[in-house]
Amino acid sequence: MLNICIYICNYIPLFLLIFLNEIRKAEDNQKSVCSVILEFKLYWIILLLVSVLSILVLLYRWLKNAQSSDEIPGELKIINTDILNYFVTYLIPLLSLDLANIYSISINFIIFIIIGVFHTKSDMLHYNLLLVLMGYNIYSNDKNKIFISKCDLVEDCNDKQVYQIASSRYFLVK
Repeated sequence: MLNICIYICNYIPLFLLIFLNEIRKAEDNQKSVCSVILEFKLYWIILLLVSVLSILVLLYRWLKNAQSSDEIPGELKIINTDILNYFVTYLIPLLSLDLANIYSISINFIIFIIIGVFHTKSDMLHYNLLLVLMGYNIYSNDKNKIFISKCDLVEDCNDKQVYQIASSRYFLVK
C-alpha cells in the first residue's frame, strides 16, 4: 500500500500539468476554466482524491513507522537528475491525454498501471519528482541504500539523525 502511495505521489505534478493543459485547450476553444472542471468533474475528483489520500497515507506511514537507525550513509552520490530523466520519459505520452476520448483515457490508464507495477516491483520508489520539488535531495550510497534529506549530505552528513522509512533500503536524514 505504501509503495503504491509513493508511486502515485510521484505523478501529482503530472496531474497538475494535465489540468493546466486542459485549461489551455479550453481557452483555445473559448471555454472557461469552470467548463473544464465541470465537463470532466469525475476525472478531476478521482485525481484529487487519489492524490490527497496518497499524500496523507504516505505522511502518516512515514511519520508513524520512522525508526531511528544507526545506518551510516558513507560516501553519497546525488541522484536528483536521474529522477528528472525518469519522469520526463513518461511526461510526453501522458500529456497527450485527451479527456474527451475514452480510448485515450484507457490507454493512458493502462500505461500508468504498467509503469506502476514496474516502478514498485523494481523498488524504484526513490524516483519521485514530488520529493525533489518539495526541496528534498535524493542520494544513494555504495550499498544501494537511499537517503532522503533537505540537507546537503555530500558536503556534510555528520551529526545528522537517520531514520529508516518504508523498507531497509530507505532512510530519511534530518
